[in-house]
Amino acid sequence: MSNGQMRPQCVFFIRPLAGSLLGYAAGTEMGPVIQVIMTLFADTVALDSHLTKATTKFGNQHNARACY
Repeated sequence: MSNGQMRPQCVFFIRPLAGSLLGYAAGTEMGPVIQVIMTLFADTVALDSHLTKATTKFGNQHNARACY
């Protein structure tokens, strides 16, 4: 969507949700406590990387529009 169109809001939740599911699946053989910890950790890492990417894209778009 390089023509300036916004993507639907539901797209922004896929990466963190997939990260938490990956953490949940990775901890299935380690017991419920470790599984919850791995789920929370994977979700935090996925959400952090997603927010960093979104913030960088927003900042770049905002700066590019301000210069022209």
